[in-house]
Amino acid sequence: MQNMETAQCAKEMAQAEKLLGGTLTPADKFLVGILTQTKALRSSAKDLFEIYRSQPYCFPDLMPADIQSVELLKGKWAQKGSERRWTFVDDQCGTWDDIVEDINDQAMSITWTLQKGIVPQQRYKILKVVHQFFVHKHGCLATVTLVYMKKHARIPAPHDYMKFLIKMLEAADEAGTNEE
Repeated sequence: MQNMETAQCAKEMAQAEKLLGGTLTPADKFLVGILTQTKALRSSAKDLFEIYRSQPYCFPDLMPADIQSVELLKGKWAQKGSERRWTFVDDQCGTWDDIVEDINDQAMSITWTLQKGIVPQQRYKILKVVHQFFVHKHGCLATVTLVYMKKHARIPAPHDYMKFLIKMLEAADEAGTNEE
C-alpha cells in the first residue's frame, strides 16, 4: 500500500513540475499540490471549450451574483498570452488578473495562471488552472486541474477555489443547454 501511495505522490509531483514548467526543490514539494475534478455536463465539449477559450466575458451574465466583469487587458480573447481581469461581486475576492498560457484547440484545453489578486496571493505563490473538455455520450466530460503552491505549509489546499471553478462550469453548462 505504501508503495502505491509513493508512486501516486511521485506521479502528482511529476505532473505538477510539468504544469509549473520546472523542477521543484525538495522544500517546494511540501507546498505544491494538485486538485482535479471531472464533471459530466449536458452541453457539447466544443460549446463549453469555446466559452472558456474565446468568450469568458460571458461569465458576468452567467454568474451575476459572483462575477461583476471580465476585461481583456492585453491580446485577444482566444489568444495565448492574453491577459484578463476578473472582478468579483464579493469585495473580499476583489479582482484577479490572469494570463492564458496555452490554448490547445485539438485537445480542447485552456491553461491560465493567476498573475495578480490580493486575496489568493496572500496564501498561494502559484495558482494555475487547466480546463479540458472531452466528447461524451450525451454532452461532455470537463476536467478541471488546479495546481498550486502554498506560501507556507499551514495554508490549506484551495478547495474553495476548486468549488468555484466547478460552479463556473455548471453555469456555462446551464447556459449552453438552455440555448438548445
